[in-house]
Amino acid sequence: MIEEIAKRLKSINENYKFEGDELDFSNKNYSPEKFSENNFYNISIVNSDKKISFIDGGNIEIVKKPDLSVQLIRVYCTTYQNNKRIESEKYEYFCLTKISDGVFQSEIFSDNNEIVPDISDLSLRSDDITIKQGLARASVSKIGNIARLFSELILAKKVSSKVDYVVMDGTLQEQMTGHSKYLKPLLEVNVCAIAKSSQLVTKSGRSLESAFKKKGMWYYSPLVKAENSEVNMYVVKLHDRGKCFRFEVNGKISDELLSLLVVNSRDPVFFGYPYGLIEADTFARVTNQEKEYYSTLLYSKVGLFEEKGSHEILDSISY
Repeated sequence: MIEEIAKRLKSINENYKFEGDELDFSNKNYSPEKFSENNFYNISIVNSDKKISFIDGGNIEIVKKPDLSVQLIRVYCTTYQNNKRIESEKYEYFCLTKISDGVFQSEIFSDNNEIVPDISDLSLRSDDITIKQGLARASVSKIGNIARLFSELILAKKVSSKVDYVVMDGTLQEQMTGHSKYLKPLLEVNVCAIAKSSQLVTKSGRSLESAFKKKGMWYYSPLVKAENSEVNMYVVKLHDRGKCFRFEVNGKISDELLSLLVVNSRDPVFFGYPYGLIEADTFARVTNQEKEYYSTLLYSKVGLFEEKGSHEILDSISY
């Protein structure tokens, strides 16, 4: 069977035609453009001593129940100039969320409220169409992810006043209720986003990476036409040995911004992906050891060991 699957995959790759394909993109603010080999542009490197900040966040659930979630949320920013780190910031807090009458209600526990979102913006209905999972209501665990995303945007706006460019992990697209409150102020500064993983596919069923196979360093435009948005979307390849990525920027792409990203994307740990984002991801990540520490601490103080869920019990069984 594996042999047959391998033959089929090879056939799919060999028969793909880039010219004339387009994104299968459902966002009404954009209309897909037909792919053309003429839309690849080489990146022109220019020298720049501008400051560029990279931001990412992480969160992990330390108490998980059907009606209750406690999460540790952490966001991190690192700033580079002349491709050297000159400053970094890290913030963290706990978010406790419960559900009552179909509405999520959260409390924040923090020593520093600079990057904490308004708890009223976390009071979403479990059947809110922007967060529910298919036909099922959203899990109480969802709110931790939303709080972390809002905090990333707050931190990005905070540091934007002292740097020239801000780089986010992910996209600059509005995703859920309340998102625009934190996203729109950020679109007033020089911000961009690189999605290290993308679910975008073309009309012929190709992923972004398998469709855009051109060698070298380049950006591709136009990918889509922005009908009702100030955010423009591109595909970029920042190292000749690296992958290509979905790239979004408020306004037009510039040689200076691309040059800063190219210079920062030469680390062999992940060719073509900015090291600043690797650093931000590393220091924002909440480890399983931290989860176990805080989880054990809380369970022991509240006396809830006997209430561990079925999955937690099964996960603890080893042979």
